[in-house]
Amino acid sequence: MIETDTSPHGRSVKLWLVRHGQASFGEEDYDRLSRLGMEQSRVPGTHCARTGLRFDAVYSGEMKRQRDTAGLVLERQPVQPPPAPTIRSEFNEYDFKSIIRALLPGLAAELGLADNAFAAIRGDRKAFQKLFNTLYSRWVAGTDDSADIESYRQYISSIEKGLRPVAENSRPGQNIAIFTSGGVISAVLQLALDLPDSIATELGWRIRNTSVSLFTARPGPAAGAGSPLRCRLMSFNSTAHLDLTGNPDLATYR
Repeated sequence: MIETDTSPHGRSVKLWLVRHGQASFGEEDYDRLSRLGMEQSRVPGTHCARTGLRFDAVYSGEMKRQRDTAGLVLERQPVQPPPAPTIRSEFNEYDFKSIIRALLPGLAAELGLADNAFAAIRGDRKAFQKLFNTLYSRWVAGTDDSADIESYRQYISSIEKGLRPVAENSRPGQNIAIFTSGGVISAVLQLALDLPDSIATELGWRIRNTSVSLFTARPGPAAGAGSPLRCRLMSFNSTAHLDLTGNPDLATYR
């Protein structure tokens, strides 16, 4: 996980985007780390301590699973006390419950599904993911736009706006941690590589819990993408810290 960069990118801010640990799927309070999620979240902190990676500033979304992951990682930072996380709503995951509420009735009518289709498969990860993927793809494509929910393009724009002050308020070469979710990480990947929506969101499903993706960023005009940042991908979806434990059960996607 340690990064020593003597290239021109070393003049950029280093953004370490860390996905939260496993949440509590199927439970009443989804937005909290599962027992496995807490175990996962301690591992990157231990890895940072071993490699000497120290974060100069820390950001997190508002969600409990994001903030708790940050806390478990930071308690193992090589320099104590670590920086207190700055909470920014722009690093929240998309609101999947609102997407379901807004788009499920139309899909249910099309496919002849029951109105309580998701309630019927609560606790079944595979069945839930298959049905939600269909709704999510429609949300991304904008084929079922609803005034009741934030559009995908609005969501991407919010993330870009959140990244800009992070880069502007940091010094070149600093290591900045952002504890967030898969949707945000895939959006930053899309920004860095100018990917089509469909490719970026498909890659988003591959992002593992507590994986680390490293980007560099400098404020300024971006070529062709219309973004306020020049953002580059350095590494994506790394789970070396989990692999080194020798425990395959720590590798999860949901």
